[in-house]
Amino acid sequence: MTFNISAAHDATNSLGVFLHSSTTAGNWNAKEREIREELGRLFDECELLLAKAKNEKRDLTAAEQQQYGATSARIEELKPQLTGTAQAKDAAMNSILTKLAQTGDGSPFEANEKPTGWVDQHGKPVHVLAKGQRFVDLPTNDATLANASIGEYIRARITGDSKNCSPAIRAALSEGSNSLGGFLVPAELGRRVVDLARAQSVLMRAGTQTVAMNSDSLMLARIASDPTFYNMGENVEITESSMTFDALEFTAHKIATLIKVSRELAEDAPNFVQLVETALAAAFAAKLDSVGINGMTTGVNSGLLQMPTATGMGETTSVGAIAWEDLHTAVVDIQGNNFEPNAYVVSPTISGDLATIATGDGTNSAKGWLPPPSTVAGLTPLRTTNIADDSIVVGDFTQAVWAIRHNAKIEMSLEAGDAFAKHQVWIKLVWRGDFGAFRRDAFHRLVGITT
Repeated sequence: MTFNISAAHDATNSLGVFLHSSTTAGNWNAKEREIREELGRLFDECELLLAKAKNEKRDLTAAEQQQYGATSARIEELKPQLTGTAQAKDAAMNSILTKLAQTGDGSPFEANEKPTGWVDQHGKPVHVLAKGQRFVDLPTNDATLANASIGEYIRARITGDSKNCSPAIRAALSEGSNSLGGFLVPAELGRRVVDLARAQSVLMRAGTQTVAMNSDSLMLARIASDPTFYNMGENVEITESSMTFDALEFTAHKIATLIKVSRELAEDAPNFVQLVETALAAAFAAKLDSVGINGMTTGVNSGLLQMPTATGMGETTSVGAIAWEDLHTAVVDIQGNNFEPNAYVVSPTISGDLATIATGDGTNSAKGWLPPPSTVAGLTPLRTTNIADDSIVVGDFTQAVWAIRHNAKIEMSLEAGDAFAKHQVWIKLVWRGDFGAFRRDAFHRLVGITT
């Protein structure tokens, strides 16, 4: 039997109350009392193992897993002995046994923070986040700042007034000064901005995964070609098949922004706290989409419109005026590679052209809007100005991946440049990362579109 640490904590607390309650103790015979007391002790052992590993930000060691398994097995042996009439003697035991039955995997981490089991080329764990998961929920993050506001932190730095701040922000204000008269915003707040940007990114909403980079480079294995299976007769030598792998390499490229804000505005505007965080996240999300679609820099073929067709990326050239048949062709190509596309990225202009494809001329026949074919109708259209009017990308975006140096560095200064003379605060965000695809044949781009 296994359970997660949150359930373990709740159940142990219930057991503690139950075992020491004088009002219920008399309802049990000596054997039943002995069993329930042993259950409580065993459960405490499991909780201590999990809590120790979580505090040290690691999974259970081999010895701890063995101990955990043996203890859990003993709990399973004891549980049936408290069923039937014994269990019915007190409602508290029903609650306890329900909690004991909650299953997990014996990991000290919750579902949204459990490591993937992947390691990078240096042997360090690699965290992979899917849509809806957050960097601030990883075990490497300070949970006290997970939902704190960077705007609140910046305003407190400017005004020197922290009495109305949250306890987490007040604690963070005691750290972070640098040698240039500025302040390094706590890394957890930088990760929060990354999460807010990911939530607004078109590519992230399409299902693109996120990998946390532990260094300035990351190498992951990916499948270059699938194995082939054959129908074989009895006593016939099995036909050899090849399954090839190659490396998906990420290099942390830098993007940055520097904004200047008057200190009067930061001190007086009631919406400054929310505005600065919202503005940073929105601009960051737009840049992430631009990089993922168009590439990071010249010569770095990481964007969906840059990836060479020789590596599997599908492409239809010289499309001309867009038609639903063009997207249908892209879908069929991707399906031919055994992937099922889930979305397409399109500019607002071309999205409008698709929406107004008409059938009939209104004179000789009734005019109406032509709907997409069934192959395209189920795709999510994702409109963004970060893709040019001459291109559309169709694909299974769960096969795309962002590699992110998740400690996005945010610094602020009241003295840098002429900030002191102009009574300003300068805010700088520097981020490093890269974009790629596990399977480029899960994508097809339409280029040469005219309006």
